[in-house]
Amino acid sequence: MSLFNNASSQTLSGAVSGVIGKAGGMLSSALGGGKLGNAIAGAASKAASKAAQRAVGRLSRNAQVGLAAGLGAIGDIQRGDFALCEGVSLVLNAGDICHLTGENGTGKTTLMMQLAGLIPLVAGEVYWQGELGLLVQPFYVAHQVGIHLQLSVEQNLRFLLALYGIKPTLDELEQALDWVGLAGYEKISCYQLSAGQTRRVGLARLWFGVRYVDQFPCWLLDEPLTALDINMIAKIESIMQQFAHDGGAVLMTSHQTVAVANKHLDLTLYMV
Repeated sequence: MSLFNNASSQTLSGAVSGVIGKAGGMLSSALGGGKLGNAIAGAASKAASKAAQRAVGRLSRNAQVGLAAGLGAIGDIQRGDFALCEGVSLVLNAGDICHLTGENGTGKTTLMMQLAGLIPLVAGEVYWQGELGLLVQPFYVAHQVGIHLQLSVEQNLRFLLALYGIKPTLDELEQALDWVGLAGYEKISCYQLSAGQTRRVGLARLWFGVRYVDQFPCWLLDEPLTALDINMIAKIESIMQQFAHDGGAVLMTSHQTVAVANKHLDLTLYMV
């Protein structure tokens, strides 16, 4: 397959960045130093660094490094005909919680939707355990919560779970809603909920997801911490850790600090 492992990619990127840093210093000296010289050298170094990151991504496409288990992706991110990022390389193994970051408009949600199979991957490849294609269904929680406001909390949660073939018992459903702080809300219409409570209805799926690691070993979570209080954020981070400990892998976006993340991918480095 055509992926660097994460350590190899980071080592090469670090080495290239070191060379670029030295070159930037030499350029600044050649320009006589000062604010103007430093500014020109800094801009040149930044542009070279981004180009190097994209080059590492393209090189990894041809590296033929095996991936023992998990999700791998290499390619470009496009929104329609508009190119966003080039040469993005992602390796996600069992036990990983990867924090996907980047400036607004870099394609974080687009990448999530591509990996979830909701929109086509225009240029690139996705692998699962060394085989071409994502051969398992990821547990995808979108930034847009997908809650029908006229339906009850119970009806919405049952609908979301039915998309994955999960038919919860009443007791399981009550436990999941209790976990997100919505015990007793089963029959309440979702239009009566706050923004944070509405998000919790969708996030209650994770209570089931951690119990189906074999069927759904990969979570794709797009801004799962938005509109949540500190206690609920702690619960989400805790269940991600439990899922990863049990052999699952998580790719998530957030503009907040994610204390439990053990891997980081910044799409800003791959912007065209």
